[in-house]
Amino acid sequence: MSTVNEQLRLAMARRGVSPDALAVACAVDPKTVARWLTGRVPHARHRWTTAELLAAAEDEIWPSPQRLVAPGSHPDPVASFPNRASVPRDLWLSLLKNAEQQIDVLVYSGTFFAQTNPHVATMLANRARAGVAIRLCFADPADSAVAQRDREEQLDGTLAAKIRASLTYYRNLLTEPGCEIRLHNATVYASLFRYDDDLLANPHIWGQPASANPSYTCAVGRVPILAGSPSTWPASTRSGPPPAPGTAPPPTGTSRSSTVGRIEYLNDPSAPKANTLIPASNLLVVNDDGEILLQRRRDTGQWALPGGAQDIGETAGQCAVRECQEETGILAELTGFLGVYTNPNHIVAYTDGEIRQQYENTYIGRPLSGTPTVNDEADGVRWVHPDNLDDLDIHPSMRQQIDDYLTKRYPHLG
Repeated sequence: MSTVNEQLRLAMARRGVSPDALAVACAVDPKTVARWLTGRVPHARHRWTTAELLAAAEDEIWPSPQRLVAPGSHPDPVASFPNRASVPRDLWLSLLKNAEQQIDVLVYSGTFFAQTNPHVATMLANRARAGVAIRLCFADPADSAVAQRDREEQLDGTLAAKIRASLTYYRNLLTEPGCEIRLHNATVYASLFRYDDDLLANPHIWGQPASANPSYTCAVGRVPILAGSPSTWPASTRSGPPPAPGTAPPPTGTSRSSTVGRIEYLNDPSAPKANTLIPASNLLVVNDDGEILLQRRRDTGQWALPGGAQDIGETAGQCAVRECQEETGILAELTGFLGVYTNPNHIVAYTDGEIRQQYENTYIGRPLSGTPTVNDEADGVRWVHPDNLDDLDIHPSMRQQIDDYLTKRYPHLG
């Protein structure tokens, strides 16, 4: 049951201000004012406008120990906390529930964001359905900035895995209109959580985990690091470096930037529903020593055969050869066909919103020229002897294809 804000109702009555008049003054819908009257707390600028219009103190209308500063006042934090764990859970929930325009999150892994509130993804989806723009930006687990942060905190290589695990909490948001998930490649020394004009910041002290560092709440635009620079937030959340002035954006198509992450599901009932079916080709290249050419994908950190989506104007076999050379530096020729793999229970969800059902044509080949070379899609390329496959992290669907070759169970038709 909603709680009536009696202070707001009385203040409006004393000044003769109707809900419609207050809505006009605050440039909001009258329904929004109705929600304020039933207990919803407006965001900062609407509270200030309302208090001025009604000639009342803001704390009299919305009593709260966490009140934000008024326009023109000193940009000191409203509330500071000795560490992130000291931030009241009710404050996190209140900021999220009361956002009306945007929620922006900039973090490395943000694991605590979901672990301290198991329903955060559902709550974000609900806010998006109410018209709030949701932007979540995590660090690219394959980027050097993550490796640097990992070394500074002496995490022994676990930060990248934490980021990949954190992304799984938000997989249902990939298909939610109004929600956007991106990966950044910036060196960040503050986790930022923006709810409309309210900001909760968690600075990172060098060499210490973010959770052990102080946190504070304040108003966006009244923080020295943000004031006077409207582009700070958009630039920090762009997936990849911003384009140079005068250059065109990258072309659209089946290829994607390495900063777009992906999550794979195999026979998982919780997997999101596919929205695309795009033919792709893989190439299993074997050298004279019986070693198999593998690449370690930047977007998942797992080892895989080279391969990718088929382009218009090329055959599936040509696609396999092209993808192999682009992703590994090895030019190969086709010597056989391993099979077609179209498991409808194998789903690949990308952080740009595309969710693919598996459709892969996998070929067998031998190398002609070239040297294994890393690139923007693979941070590792090597020849691997079959005896050493168990030492590598290989997705089960990819391992199935390799095992089909090694056990001579091909062509696979399914």
